Amino acid sequence: MRVGRTVTALCVVSAVAAAIYFAFTYESPIYLAPTFTVIPLAWSILVLVRRYWLPPDPPDKTPAPGQVREAADWLAGAVHDSWRKEAVARQITTRAPISVRWRWAGDLSPREARSVPVPGACPPALPDADRTGPILASGVVTKLHDELYTRLPRGRLVITGGPGSGKTSAMILLLLEALAQREELAPETRLKVPVPVLLNLADWDPSSMSLSAWVASVLNRDYRALRSPHYGDDAASALIGSGRVALFLNGLDEMPEGLRVKALARLTTEAQGLRIVLTTRPEEYAKAARKAPLAGSAIIELCPVRPATAAKYLLDEPPAHYGAEWQKVADHIKENGDSAAARALNNPLWLAMAREAYIENDPTEILSFPTEDLVTVHLIEQFLARRYPRQRDRRWLGCLARHLDGLNGDGSRDLRWWRLGSMLSPAIRILAVTLATSVACTLLDLIISIPILLATRLPAYLASLTVPDRLVIALVDSLAVGPVAGLAFGLAYAIAVLYGKEFEPSPTSLRLRDPLTLARTLRLQRHAVRTASGFLGGLAGGTAYGIVQILVAELQYNIRIPDTEMLAIVTVTAIRFGLATGIPFFLVGALEEPSETGAAATPLSLLADSRKRILLQAAVITPLPTTILITGSRIFYGLVRGLPGAFWSLPLVIIDSVCIGVIGTICYIFAFTAWGQWLVMARVVLPLTGRLPWRLTGFLQDAYNRGVLRQAGAVYQFRHLALQAYLSKGSRSLSFRPAPGTARTCRRPGPAGAPSPGRGRSGT
Repeated sequence: MRVGRTVTALCVVSAVAAAIYFAFTYESPIYLAPTFTVIPLAWSILVLVRRYWLPPDPPDKTPAPGQVREAADWLAGAVHDSWRKEAVARQITTRAPISVRWRWAGDLSPREARSVPVPGACPPALPDADRTGPILASGVVTKLHDELYTRLPRGRLVITGGPGSGKTSAMILLLLEALAQREELAPETRLKVPVPVLLNLADWDPSSMSLSAWVASVLNRDYRALRSPHYGDDAASALIGSGRVALFLNGLDEMPEGLRVKALARLTTEAQGLRIVLTTRPEEYAKAARKAPLAGSAIIELCPVRPATAAKYLLDEPPAHYGAEWQKVADHIKENGDSAAARALNNPLWLAMAREAYIENDPTEILSFPTEDLVTVHLIEQFLARRYPRQRDRRWLGCLARHLDGLNGDGSRDLRWWRLGSMLSPAIRILAVTLATSVACTLLDLIISIPILLATRLPAYLASLTVPDRLVIALVDSLAVGPVAGLAFGLAYAIAVLYGKEFEPSPTSLRLRDPLTLARTLRLQRHAVRTASGFLGGLAGGTAYGIVQILVAELQYNIRIPDTEMLAIVTVTAIRFGLATGIPFFLVGALEEPSETGAAATPLSLLADSRKRILLQAAVITPLPTTILITGSRIFYGLVRGLPGAFWSLPLVIIDSVCIGVIGTICYIFAFTAWGQWLVMARVVLPLTGRLPWRLTGFLQDAYNRGVLRQAGAVYQFRHLALQAYLSKGSRSLSFRPAPGTARTCRRPGPAGAPSPGRGRSGT
């Protein structure tokens, strides 16, 4: 395999050198025929070598069972590593976590939940599902895996709870426990246990994408090693289709209201044979389930933290110089369960935030607020003031929060670096791309032109000019080329924006292949759209460039070109530009292969990976249009006679072609790649407008380290929707009262000596 690729690379380099040599050795373009015989002849020789001396590639096929097993085991390790680190960052697995309890909340009774379902309609039973005893009506979250998850034959669990009740934390704990139990099993038994993967439902549009397609796209984005050929073709889809994954779907209530019903309907019909764990607020789930119930689901509710449990948590390792004050707060909560402070601090979110907000201040002021809403708003304010003393930093966080709210009416959770440009209006984005490409084209053209024009061996016309005159020529040419290229790419970008195209991180990279493998990939119908768009874009750019060259010739060189020659110049220039863009577009598609990494993606690792791959693609592809333009220029100036030597001399043709090749690549990166959009919008335009800092990557990572942002795969999220809402709209947007008839019923103590049904909670 490596021998074939090495020989292919040498052949391509030799063919390019031969093409340039023949182009500038012979006077007539007809002698360029040898140029176009070198490549196919060498290619034919390579095909014979590949066929008779190297083993053939296996045909494309779906992953084998052994590959699917290996992919599942790798995925289990990657999911466990990433969410174990995130659990530590979220302080879920602390030495003394908050004890949270759950209780049965659905119409389905525990006995009915344990009943045997119809064969084939539900996932296979887990290895330890045959343990005796009834399913409990209540319990603690830390034992949710053993007490409920493994004992549900129908495999559908809905975790409900109010804001800040710890639904996501309970799901993460359940996921880690399921992975730990799976790892302890024997290899034969482990095959029967699906790998839990945590996905954010707010990232899914069920009206336009199927469940399996969405899950596969997220897995391929966050766990790129699944795209490795080692696991076969499309391992993510194979894992889903074979039931090797369990879907832990977080945040049904965070989806737009109109999509919740569609999501539940798709889950009912498309998730047969898959285990599902769903988190949501009870009111939102009840409203959606009336129209599309998730049949056979076990529904539990996370209950408020008991006053004694909350007091114990607050007194666990309090600051030494405020120990007495924390004791007062704890005593108040235990003795006044109906006070505003006690009602506000009855869930893990606000308990943890109280500890963090008052680690260096007197916490007794919490007791002075008359309502629980004021307590929670004050806790957010204190938390942000301690984490970010400067108002400027909080303003930047507010811009990010408003950006998420603008993605949909209900407020999205996923902060994706490649979509930060949508903080700007389409008109500003189009203007920014146009200006960026224009400036880049002008500067690059000037930087490349000046050294060539200052050389000694130039055509007689330029050799007689002084150095200042040559600099003026370079400047005029750059000022003519730059804006034309910028306008062309700006127009193409405007069309893409108006059609609502999103530029996401590329899931592919370039890979040099042996001839037979590449020959199987070169199918015109597979790359027709990309090739056609590149060729048509090149035609448009070449037409504009030809007109500019004519104007420069007549104004700067004082040359009068006949109309027929003008038409020939524009036509041939447009064709060679079209070939210089269409052929690279076609070969990029042929050389693309799924990119792969050995670990789960994080926002910054995905950003670094995208930058590396884009720059590698640019380095590989840029020489191709440059070579085509150099050869095409020789043909062009051989066909169009009567032009001065300055137009077709070797130095100027090379400078012209190199400039266009490099400029076209840079402009494409700026306008049509996720990393280029990040570079232009998030690193330049948004900081210029004061909406984001200049060192944005450092700011985002610092916000993660300070506990303001969380990581969920390859995206950031605010710590909680309440924090995001406060930063976006201020305190007036916050209202954390539980829905009637849900969490309120858990707050009232039962009769003396009787246990309170479902009071409390477990790790947050």
